[in-house]
Amino acid sequence: MATYTFVSSLQPTVSARVAAEAAEPIDLCVTSPSVDARTTAAAARNGHFVFTVDEPLLAGRVRDESVNDVRARYAQALRVIAAYNTRSALVVCDDLGVFGQTAVTMDGAGLFETADAIERALPLP
Repeated sequence: MATYTFVSSLQPTVSARVAAEAAEPIDLCVTSPSVDARTTAAAARNGHFVFTVDEPLLAGRVRDESVNDVRARYAQALRVIAAYNTRSALVVCDDLGVFGQTAVTMDGAGLFETADAIERALPLP
């Protein structure tokens, strides 16, 4: 069963510790498309090669974008991340406000449950 650990791009030390303590070696790294996220991911990989992809849906909030828009993007991103073949993924995000924590670990079912919960909480158009 795959595990997905979400960490903040603003906390490279925490990210490196979480990656080092993972039950399975990190074999996928998904990052927000920012320099901070890439730098934090590099620190967490500790010199090891790990397949890494930028996920635009994980970008930080931009001007004129509502909080609900960001939440909707993150719900989509969770579904995209679930499509990758991985045992242990590290996901480095610029904004973890959607989760309300500094680091979150979940399994594949948790990705879909979290995406569903985010979407249920969004106002109807």
